[in-house]
Amino acid sequence: MSWTISEGPSYCPEDERETIQMEEHARRYADFEGMFPEGRPGAGTTMVWYAGFCDLQPECVNVDVGLRDGYLRFAKSLG
Repeated sequence: MSWTISEGPSYCPEDERETIQMEEHARRYADFEGMFPEGRPGAGTTMVWYAGFCDLQPECVNVDVGLRDGYLRFAKSLG
């Protein structure tokens, strides 16, 4: 899954960021960084902030319900 974070991530765990799930795309674009033209989804600067695994926070045990309700919380996986 791919997500866009309009404000960019924060190093402060108390900060929350709204994310928007993007359409699936070919894996060959997973490390793309550059500019998308205006009028296209994800328009503007595209940067890869993190690629890897994340763990769901304890209050988000069901991904399907979280996606439906628009609420998921992740933490970078330590394992």
